[in-house]
Amino acid sequence: MSPRWSSRIPDRAGITANGARATWGEIRLAVVSHGRVHLYRRLPILAWRTIRLDRIPNPAVLGGLIAQRVVKTRIDDQLIAPLAAAGLGPRARTTEGARELALRNMLVGGLVCAAGVTLTWATYSLNNHSYVIALGPILFGAVRFFQGLAGLQLGPPR
Repeated sequence: MSPRWSSRIPDRAGITANGARATWGEIRLAVVSHGRVHLYRRLPILAWRTIRLDRIPNPAVLGGLIAQRVVKTRIDDQLIAPLAAAGLGPRARTTEGARELALRNMLVGGLVCAAGVTLTWATYSLNNHSYVIALGPILFGAVRFFQGLAGLQLGPPR
């Protein structure tokens, strides 16, 4: 076994990635995209661990194992999707995580927009003759929030 592969060992009970161990039941969502596998344990905002597929001897086997063991799997990588050994097609796996993606967009957008508004308010309330209008974070956060809201209302892509 190469040293690069030994730090990411999957088995029937769970996966060890970069020295940390998680059972398959602890992993809520797995997303395979852009040559990486992102594993989410709690909230699907920040990945618990990210595994690069170019460092895996056989990424199709890892993708199939993840698709079988993790409750919610989204495979966005078009090279791995046909090779995944799950009963669901790639389109069905893609739509499972649509609600989580919409909620994540709403949360991130709301936090960034609130941070922009807070920064603007804080600098304005100092009663100086100059203040900062954080227009970038406010607009970015609002657009991201409404994208997530639209994704929730429209449902999964068809």
